[in-house]
Amino acid sequence: MKKNSFKELESLYIQGRSTGAQETRQKIESNIHLFGFISNILDVYLPKAGNVIQSLGSFKTEKNMSDLTNNSDKNSKI
Repeated sequence: MKKNSFKELESLYIQGRSTGAQETRQKIESNIHLFGFISNILDVYLPKAGNVIQSLGSFKTEKNMSDLTNNSDKNSKI
């Protein structure tokens, strides 16, 4: 009996596709780990960045308030 070249091509195609699922799974897992890593960094540093920005804003407010208080004390002594 003659060999069917289409059957051979089909078997080669199936063998070539068998590694595709593993590669796809590996790429998906690496993307999941990357997003997990980025979310961990955001969880750790984002709240602290907000506190730093808030403290910078309150520092300017306290400085302005102390300047106003010092100026009013000088005016009251005159």
